[in-house]
Amino acid sequence: MKKAIFKCHYFGNPNHPAILLIHGMGFYWEKCFAGMVGVLQKKYYCIIPELTGHHNENRTEKVSLEDIVSVIERELKLHQISKIRTLYGISFGASIAVELAFRRNVKINQLVIDGAQFVNLGWMKKISAFVMAKQFKNVAKGKHMNAYVKGQLGYQDTNEISIFRKLMCENISENVLYKSAYECYRYDICKKGDLDCNLYYLYGEKEAFAVASKKLIQKKVNGIFGEKMFENSGHAEILGDKPETLMDIFMSIV
Repeated sequence: MKKAIFKCHYFGNPNHPAILLIHGMGFYWEKCFAGMVGVLQKKYYCIIPELTGHHNENRTEKVSLEDIVSVIERELKLHQISKIRTLYGISFGASIAVELAFRRNVKINQLVIDGAQFVNLGWMKKISAFVMAKQFKNVAKGKHMNAYVKGQLGYQDTNEISIFRKLMCENISENVLYKSAYECYRYDICKKGDLDCNLYYLYGEKEAFAVASKKLIQKKVNGIFGEKMFENSGHAEILGDKPETLMDIFMSIV
């Protein structure tokens, strides 16, 4: 087990309101967000962390959702950032973003979560994480996912390779993928308190757990709750294919 690497990337004017963008399991920060920075930094100070093990190196690293959040909190404190205007997280990044908001150590104005998975999988957590890690590794190699996983993610009739490879950290280890998936599946928002920020919930129409996850998180929101369903879309499809749609949402929040 190698010592975990942590990197955080900053773009724009530190005097602008901050936006924190958190990528998902198996994704690479630069592929997800670098194309947005030119537009977003006109209004925002952009902060983009790399998740543990997601460095385009085939390394085995310990992955802990709570540890990742603690490291992000320390990084923000080090840079004297106590307020985040907009916090965006996708997939595993959505769970990380929500945990950061639940802790309230950093003031969050607007939480935007995309493709979240909050449904309790019970005894299936480890099996599901193992299967998902295998399928993501297949995609990194240019192979299709199996039919069951494609159905869960909303890609029954769509080429998932063309979407995910635009976003993926292709040299990531299968062990890190498994641990990241398991951390996402074991995270239980039902045991958390309330959220004191506004929340905007994004999801693809074809994502299997999207509506059930929305109902769980909506119960936790004390502020304004909004939602946007992307018609005929699967998991992370908008980020991969139409990132300008997300940029419009981020800019309109400002």
